[in-house]
Amino acid sequence: MMSRNRSRLLVVSLVAIAAGCASYSGSNLVPGKSTAAEVEATMGNPADRIGAPGGDSVWYYPRGLTARQTFAVRLGADGVVREVSQVRTLENIAKLQIGRSTPDDVRAVLGPPDKIWPMRRIERDVWEYTMYEDTRAIIVYVQIDPAGRVREVFQVRDPFYDSRGSGKT
Repeated sequence: MMSRNRSRLLVVSLVAIAAGCASYSGSNLVPGKSTAAEVEATMGNPADRIGAPGGDSVWYYPRGLTARQTFAVRLGADGVVREVSQVRTLENIAKLQIGRSTPDDVRAVLGPPDKIWPMRRIERDVWEYTMYEDTRAIIVYVQIDPAGRVREVFQVRDPFYDSRGSGKT
């Protein structure tokens, strides 16, 4: 009797863990099938929503203690999921063009920033994004000038993370 209860408890625990993982990244959402209502039921309310070409919208879900992962769910005008992706990547940073990209472009590519630092002496706002480069924690800074153009993008190792040792936060 005792081992049967343990088995049931183990199965229920594994199902709960799997469900938690699915809600974290939206991995259970099916492009072309899942709806906006299913996205909200699975992942909750998004931190940000922006319009996209063709009447689509993109919902952003920062995850983790310091939002190092941000998942974007692209919904068609019909409210059906088109794509689910992790947007805080080095590949996406490479899409930003110095002197051409705008704050809207940055938000569309990387999602909402963790912080915006007004740097009045250099007449720029600096948008901060925490993310991973493989397993190494980094901070990416995107400088935006008064004309609304990206002027500089650079990354540094996260000193807080380095002082605590390795492992994801």
